[in-house]
Amino acid sequence: MSNIVEKFEQVDLDSEAGTRSPNGEKDASEVIIPSQAPSLPGPGILTIRLYQALGLGLVDPSSASFRDPETCRQELPYAVLECDRFQVSADALCWSSRGRVIWESANVFKFDVSASSDLTLYLFIRSPPDASGEPRVTPLGSISLNPFLQSQAPGEAWVDIQNGIGRVNLEISYLEEKVPPLGDGKVWHVSVVNTGDLVHVEKQDNHRNYAMVTLPTTNFLPSPETPLYSHRFITRLKFALESPEGLHLLSPLASGGHLFGHLQRERRFAVDKARFYAAELVCLLEYLHDKRIVATIKPENILIDALGHISLCTPGLFGLDVQDGGGIIPGTLEYPAPELLLGHAASRMADWWTLGVLLHEMLTGLPPFYHKDADEKQKMIIGQGLQFPDELPSAAEDVLIRLLNKDPAKRLGVGGVSEVTSHPFFYGIKWNEVQGKNPTPFKPSTIATVFPMAPFKPRNPQTPRTPKTSSSVYSGVRRLSQGFIYERVDFGPFVFWQQVGPVPDNAGGHTSDQTSSTSEDDVWDVLWQPASQRFNFKNRLTSEERAADVQAAGRRPPSPPPAHSDPTSNELPSQGQAEAAFALALELGCGKRVISKLVEHGVNLNAPILKYEVSELKLPLIVETIPATSLDWAVEHDKANLVNLFLDMGADPNITVHPIQGPALVNAVRRRNLQLVEILVRRTNRVSSTRSLGIAVDRADTTIVDTLLANGVRCDFEESDRPRPRNPYYYDHCTFGGFPELEVKHFIPPLVRAVQLGNADLVRALLAHGASANVSYHDLTRSRQEPGDPVPTTPDPKFSCGRVAQLAMELGYSEIVQLLLDSGADIHLAQPSWPVPGHTCKLVLRTVYLEVTAGLEAEVAIRAGGRSTL
Repeated sequence: MSNIVEKFEQVDLDSEAGTRSPNGEKDASEVIIPSQAPSLPGPGILTIRLYQALGLGLVDPSSASFRDPETCRQELPYAVLECDRFQVSADALCWSSRGRVIWESANVFKFDVSASSDLTLYLFIRSPPDASGEPRVTPLGSISLNPFLQSQAPGEAWVDIQNGIGRVNLEISYLEEKVPPLGDGKVWHVSVVNTGDLVHVEKQDNHRNYAMVTLPTTNFLPSPETPLYSHRFITRLKFALESPEGLHLLSPLASGGHLFGHLQRERRFAVDKARFYAAELVCLLEYLHDKRIVATIKPENILIDALGHISLCTPGLFGLDVQDGGGIIPGTLEYPAPELLLGHAASRMADWWTLGVLLHEMLTGLPPFYHKDADEKQKMIIGQGLQFPDELPSAAEDVLIRLLNKDPAKRLGVGGVSEVTSHPFFYGIKWNEVQGKNPTPFKPSTIATVFPMAPFKPRNPQTPRTPKTSSSVYSGVRRLSQGFIYERVDFGPFVFWQQVGPVPDNAGGHTSDQTSSTSEDDVWDVLWQPASQRFNFKNRLTSEERAADVQAAGRRPPSPPPAHSDPTSNELPSQGQAEAAFALALELGCGKRVISKLVEHGVNLNAPILKYEVSELKLPLIVETIPATSLDWAVEHDKANLVNLFLDMGADPNITVHPIQGPALVNAVRRRNLQLVEILVRRTNRVSSTRSLGIAVDRADTTIVDTLLANGVRCDFEESDRPRPRNPYYYDHCTFGGFPELEVKHFIPPLVRAVQLGNADLVRALLAHGASANVSYHDLTRSRQEPGDPVPTTPDPKFSCGRVAQLAMELGYSEIVQLLLDSGADIHLAQPSWPVPGHTCKLVLRTVYLEVTAGLEAEVAIRAGGRSTL
């Protein structure tokens, strides 16, 4: 290993070390590592560790936003490291009032290095989004250094920010190593799913992602050390590996993700944003045309780097033999120019057509001539005119009409690139500053490429699990749960509830207090006995006696009475003794007279002092014993008289002891007990009420849905109701903390549930009671079902994060799509995202997105009428 930074004296982080002395001279530890001529020993891995920074400027240290834990992350500095034109971003962990920044301990970055290159560290601060919706990014300075200087001592270094204020503590090391063959499974992970003409590959020793093309073995072997094509917007060739399958060319995937992935989230780019990316594509095409190369640029090849510029990842470019004087980059176009479909040879004019296709999608949200059938799409390309939305500016319409002219001899660009750059659409573009100097529309966070894996197929929870051994013992004890009858089975150390069948018509559905026969003149009396330190129950009719056993009830036993105590004294019971008697009173079916007497002895109705058995939530046929309040217990046993009694005595219906079972109303809806629902809905808070409505919708229980709506239950959650993501900076990850698979289900809006079921009547009812036709949802999945959930008749939707109109269109519910559009659904709203910095919702496959988007656009066009431009 070759260490390439010098070790300097450790800076005291709690002092003002690193500042200038009164005479203006630099402190001994304030050193700038100069950039000298790099000397690369050989291919290897460059490792950078970011620790902290001191004295960063352009910040008001007294600003409360940096001390408020909720807003601190919204304005934290972050760094972008660039080496060999590849960038990664690093978010800071915390910020102090004196400009001290600490990066997360995991911020270790490794770059594959095959050619000499400087290392640049850019520092920015990202503020909350402005009116345009994009976060504001302000530069704090940068550092540029030569990472291949031989060091005299290993260790960390403090490096001055060269065009800003402050210094950064980092460590750089370089390990020279040979590139392993592609067949080395310990280093290379090749994705089994293609992205267009590319294959994704992960280099697992540094977690870098590459796009790969494989060419037949030839005598021409490109060298990454001497790149054939070098342009700011072209990703370099990193590896050229030979194998029996051919020549494998690998280029890194830029860390900001695909340009058209960002377009999917925004639906459409603003004109200025589309113009910016189109201008960079124009410069790129000009460079390739000068090299006599036809680009055949495709959406899957265009990515965004961490600084916000486009990055064309097309390793097939480096497979062209320069001795032939250029050529055509291999690949299949989604929307080839008409002349190509008619059999003519590819030319530069086909690239200007492609630019028009890409710009059309950026401005309108869809490519021109879209059709899911390939043959129909080709017919449209050759013979159909263009269609534009009414709000598109005239200059944008004109440039699209001219770029997408079906006659290549009349197409914009036939007279050279200047014909394109001088078009009015590009007025205001400073072409001499396009390559890196113009401010970018936004700077994305680093996005990890997620390799596809086989989906997990859960067992159907409605399918009974039969024990596979004869050691099981059926107890004959049965219970009713969510419309089914279960019989208790003792199976070794486990207890199961075997599903027997559905509840008969006279026993299921909206149950009332059928199981409760207690009344005010119940037959049990209770008496506190100081001598034995326990409550005794006696049945007036049978003279049966029962004692409340504190230890058997799982409560702390009381201290023994003093030796000198009088057995006849009226010593008061402890709280544990009262709770044990309370539990026994409920078991015996005592009524208000006994219950009230015990509550007077200190029983807390809102404490989890009781227990009951439920089907285990992840494996519904296994019993789980969960804690419960008095109200939970009464609801679970369908005792409406006790529910009323406990509420009158101060029980709180909004307390949640078990996060999945939920408060009392949620469980009442789950048990389909209409009487309990009517009692509890008036006293339950907004969030739990909406959650209950969602469960009723899931069960298509129109009676309970109507009851909840009639009592004013809101149809939508508020954004603040939803738990925050477990790790907001993990891209494409919409799970929650705690119980991620189950909690996420609770916060799926009721309207989304109704759409997923395809129930137009429920959709109509919810919309009539104020449900938003633009409601969004996150991580929609039915892979984790609660006991009693209906078996879904449709597969999980591809739009796991989206808006309700997209879900209805994907699932093919045309009537529901019309209901949503009639209720104000806006199909152009951006993809939903939590208002949490660093978090972005999941994407869907491009083919699915385009099909759904085109379907919605067609529905809107039918209502509003469209116009064509021939």
